[in-house]
Amino acid sequence: MEDDKRREAAINVGGGALGLRARGDSKAASVMKDRGLWLNRDKRIVGAIPGSQSSNKESIVTSVIVSGGYKDDKDAGNVIVYTGHGGQDKQSRQVVHQKLEGGNLVMERSMHYRIEVRVIRRMELCVVGMHRQAQAGIDYLTSSQSSNKESIVTSVIVSGGYKDDKDAGNVIVYTGHGGQDKQSRQVVHQKLEGGNLVMERSMHYRIEVRVIRRFKYEGSASGKVYVYDGLYKIVEAWFEVGKSGFGVFKFKLVRIVNQVEMGSAVLKFVNTLRARPLEARLVGYVSFDISMKKENVLVFLFNDIDNNHEPMYYEYLATTIFSQFVNHLGVKGGGCSYVSGCTLDCLCAKKNGGEFAYDANGLLVRGKPLIFECGPHCRCPPGCQNQVSQKGVRNMFEVFRSREMGWVVRSLELIQASSFIREYTGVVLTRDQAKLFTMNGDALVYPNRFRKRWAE
Repeated sequence: MEDDKRREAAINVGGGALGLRARGDSKAASVMKDRGLWLNRDKRIVGAIPGSQSSNKESIVTSVIVSGGYKDDKDAGNVIVYTGHGGQDKQSRQVVHQKLEGGNLVMERSMHYRIEVRVIRRMELCVVGMHRQAQAGIDYLTSSQSSNKESIVTSVIVSGGYKDDKDAGNVIVYTGHGGQDKQSRQVVHQKLEGGNLVMERSMHYRIEVRVIRRFKYEGSASGKVYVYDGLYKIVEAWFEVGKSGFGVFKFKLVRIVNQVEMGSAVLKFVNTLRARPLEARLVGYVSFDISMKKENVLVFLFNDIDNNHEPMYYEYLATTIFSQFVNHLGVKGGGCSYVSGCTLDCLCAKKNGGEFAYDANGLLVRGKPLIFECGPHCRCPPGCQNQVSQKGVRNMFEVFRSREMGWVVRSLELIQASSFIREYTGVVLTRDQAKLFTMNGDALVYPNRFRKRWAE
């Protein structure tokens, strides 16, 4: 019972040490918890967490039901020959050929990609139920929550916080917790209690453990991101004197075979891709910068599917072009006059309802249908908090060829929520000019026809 009390106190993100930090994600997680919005809260899950999403912007399969509904199915337990769907009548008789579409196409694409990546922040781990501990690296079910009335581990975070840790990818030597001071120095022997005892017991029960790795990442608000790397089993546990001279518990974890590629491996691949593209991918590049230096970052054009190079025949527009006779509102009118930097009394801030639309990191504070930024007619300095979109693209991205969607865009960096991505650019036309282009067979985009959610 005492173990349960300590456990509840540890996951209470609304108070304690986390409450003193007053971080935005901690506050948001606390509000979501109070409103009952945490996932998998009442039903604690051992093993994989359901709900992983596609990271490559193409549809991927999440689950299949083997029901024997097709005569061609073969089920040998560990090996299944699964028949695609479609082509059957109401009596489940195959009456036409199946097509490579819908679920069949998704199954075929999932075979090629074999990728599942989840990159999130620490408090998000708590919210989605992947790792409930807001600080500790070992998460577990208490004896009252476990079906066998013994505490068992559910997940661990590999962060390199202990000198004795060894991480070889598929094999990890994980150091138990406890015995460190505030400077993360080992000052006393660890004890076989709490998370260490749970790890030792879970080894005997051969429990599947979720492994999450922490990485330093400049694009994150906290400078860190967490990547889910699949399920491992604890195969060995022992106690020895560590590098600090004090005794520590060690646990050997081995990754379960036949899982999708580790998320951390994909993250490392993308980091290499940004810095040394030819080292990461030898073929497929059509251009290393389709923007021709018009953006702050390189914009790759990539196609390893066919010989289509159509985007190369278009002019890349980094900013909007206003055609003749279009009334460009940005040309007229004065701006604010705060030479040393804008305050909430700034004319532009007043147009936003008496507040800045962005925080100090350039993140949108709340969704609005229209945002007024300090512009070229304002006298405030370039570092003004109310200047974000006009500074251009900050995240590296590439245009690539997709089998399902044709030419599409994907980011090569982690984009923080509420970040500015880029301006929706093009040539602005009058109604009469638009009619002429339509008569010539050109396809036009009408922003006023976008769905309401675009304004939020």
